[in-house]
Amino acid sequence: MIVSADRASRLVVARQVLPAEPEILVPMAGEIRHLSFVVQSTGLTSEVRLTVYVTRQWYSGDASAFMTEELGLSTSPEIYAGWFDRLDRAVPR
Repeated sequence: MIVSADRASRLVVARQVLPAEPEILVPMAGEIRHLSFVVQSTGLTSEVRLTVYVTRQWYSGDASAFMTEELGLSTSPEIYAGWFDRLDRAVPR
């Protein structure tokens, strides 16, 4: 979900909520990824710079309460590769 977009700076901020897999045995509710990316035109192509900040939500002892764990800036190659793969497939050729 796009949270904000600034045309002048070309900065886009988005939020992605990923529910936990049902077979996980720990009480994790899911993961929230806060994405910010800048798209800059470089002639016939565009350059995209992406930053991903990750938090996780856990169920507490009471099922109606959550705890948030700040994991910080992601350095996971899988997160970035997956995002850029989807972007590559979405760009018309």
